[in-house]
Amino acid sequence: MVVTELQLKENYKNEKFSKYYLEEGAILTPSAKQFLRDKKIELVQKNKEQKKREITNNKIEKIKEKKPIKNNEVTKYKGLMGEVYFEKPEYMTQLSGNILIKKNHKIIFFRSKIDNFLSELILVEKQINANNNAKLKKDFKSIRQFLDAIITSEILNTKLDKNLKIFDLSLEEIREISHNPKKNFSMGHLFGISSDNSIKTLYLNKLRTLIREVEITAVDAFVSELEIQKIDLLRALNRLSSAIYIMMLKEEKGEYGN
Repeated sequence: MVVTELQLKENYKNEKFSKYYLEEGAILTPSAKQFLRDKKIELVQKNKEQKKREITNNKIEKIKEKKPIKNNEVTKYKGLMGEVYFEKPEYMTQLSGNILIKKNHKIIFFRSKIDNFLSELILVEKQINANNNAKLKKDFKSIRQFLDAIITSEILNTKLDKNLKIFDLSLEEIREISHNPKKNFSMGHLFGISSDNSIKTLYLNKLRTLIREVEITAVDAFVSELEIQKIDLLRALNRLSSAIYIMMLKEEKGEYGN
């Protein structure tokens, strides 16, 4: 189960809480973690998980004492090549469930890049004081929710919703608007960004370049000479950079005000 920022906000709206008890095996998205930090909500792992960990550790110690290890002993983790582990090596992390993978694997590098992008997104939103502008705040919220959907889809290995939107626009509408600024904003493309542009435009342009880096790492992780995986995720990342470009156009047009 993946817990998103949107789910936490809905729960918090219904009944405010100072502690959040995370279910066994559940995963918090980066923006969900940020929400808990912002609200100063204590994250508590379920006691059941703690007891399970102690039981598992005891099993591991008993297994280590036995020579040889019996075939029917339960292993805690597995590797991509079928190897088994009784405890997690420091150089490995969980891909999903109990499957371990090296921390320098391309998928983990992709996850680190998207996590970095989210941290920069939150920082930029704070730096340009988006809370004082309703339109800008709404657009940032839409970007975060779209990013949460991408993160959840990748972790759970599920397809993205075909009707997923940004700014209440379909992904094809996002593409069309970003490709035709003359038609939609009565201006040309924003070539030659410089210090003459507004500070909001410069910060948004930084986010646009960062999500391009995320897209490149996604291609490295999911595209090979033999097959293309997660084409829906690749398309979504491409549209995300287009959405941020649209925000730049809105700022240059004056839609976010002074």
